[in-house]
Amino acid sequence: MRYVIVLLLAIGLSCSEDPVLKDACADPLGSQDNTYKNNNILCFKEGFNACFVMQFSATSQLIRAVDYNSIFPGTMIGMIADAGPVDCLGDVTTKPPASSFFYGVNAVVHHGYVVKLPDNTYGRIFVDSWVKPASGAVSEIHLTWQYAF
Repeated sequence: MRYVIVLLLAIGLSCSEDPVLKDACADPLGSQDNTYKNNNILCFKEGFNACFVMQFSATSQLIRAVDYNSIFPGTMIGMIADAGPVDCLGDVTTKPPASSFFYGVNAVVHHGYVVKLPDNTYGRIFVDSWVKPASGAVSEIHLTWQYAF
């Protein structure tokens, strides 16, 4: 019995000091992982004013609100803010100040983003990776996202 207790104590001590376990980053419940190609749309909820489009070129990787104002004048659209470098979606924990939100941002790998929808609800995005062939333009982007935040 003493050997079992000593073994359990040794396991407990080694786990508590393991930096891999301490620094693990988990995506929150309800998050989704998707890969998007150029001009694919991500909608956080039903309705045309809660969607963002991916637009890639050789010089930029934009995530921007879909603008339906030309079709439905006076329509409010969502906004997005860069929350900075993070390890995963679960590290996006605060909403940036109102002055940080724009209709589009240039996506950066391993950055988090917060979206604000016209009804004052929020979602969040983590840019996990992208595929960038030799041509220079990103061909697809892998995101983890969640609504509501």
